[in-house]
Amino acid sequence: MQLKVLLNKDLSALFKQKAVIFTLIFPMIIIIFIGLIPVFIDSSEPFEVGYLIEDEGIIVANETLNLGDLILEQIQETFGRDDSLLLVKLQNYSQFIRYPNALWIPKNFTSVANETREARYYITMSDSNLRAKPVMTGVISQIIDNIVTNELLPVTPPTI
Repeated sequence: MQLKVLLNKDLSALFKQKAVIFTLIFPMIIIIFIGLIPVFIDSSEPFEVGYLIEDEGIIVANETLNLGDLILEQIQETFGRDDSLLLVKLQNYSQFIRYPNALWIPKNFTSVANETREARYYITMSDSNLRAKPVMTGVISQIIDNIVTNELLPVTPPTI
């Protein structure tokens, strides 16, 4: 009998107004708000990427091969159709470091890539922008890898 009285008191307390707000409604509001965060981010604005391309290229058979320029052209062509990317030319390395999403291709990029078949480029990414990682490490890195792979001079083994 005493157990029945205790259960009735506990169940009646569960359905009081304060208990309902804190156990049911408040968590639901938080979950809905977390689910709507991407809606508040305006994805219609173009994504800004700063670029600093210092690559000097190399001269091959009286023609200049400059991978940095080819990479920039391919990025502009890829994103130019829908204006989803805004490219901002940076003047120096300190601007590159401070820019939230940026690409830096150093002076000897083509030369090193041609000699060693790998060259380093550098990117900065914003932690607060949801589009930073897919664009910077996904699309732009893939464009760079494709250009470097397709445009380098073929290596001919030495004849012995």
